[in-house]
Amino acid sequence: MVCLNIDILAVPKKSTFKKISGIGSIILALAWLVTITIFNESPSVIYIIYCIWFVIYGIIFLLDGMGINIMKWFGEAYIRIDGIGIRVKKGVFAKVFSLEWSEVEQVEYFLLRICFTLSGGEVRELNYDNLDYGHIQEIKRVVRLISDDKVIRVIG
Repeated sequence: MVCLNIDILAVPKKSTFKKISGIGSIILALAWLVTITIFNESPSVIYIIYCIWFVIYGIIFLLDGMGINIMKWFGEAYIRIDGIGIRVKKGVFAKVFSLEWSEVEQVEYFLLRICFTLSGGEVRELNYDNLDYGHIQEIKRVVRLISDDKVIRVIG
């Protein structure tokens, strides 16, 4: 049986520039807070919030430069197609598109979506307008193979 399992959240490339920018941002924020403390004796809340923002920004840039995807901390984004069904989650905060092959009677391909006609006449659409071209082609290929295997009518 044909299966497709793609993790949409790409691992960022390691970047020395991002590492240096992150460290620089952290140093700048801490140096600014120390300078304000030395000259004013008590920094205001705005300065502290601004420094915290720069430190967080620097940490995020540093982690990104090390090749760590921060979005994976909040969830996952994937494309999973197998003999049981289709599950697509296009973003970390997006809803999961889920469909069982046992319910599908017809598959119809369009330019930016695939329409699945279900047993009760309901039509479900899988929009892939914001996915990579390679992922779209893999989805089309695997859906066609599984549809042929399960004797589901394919249009397009």
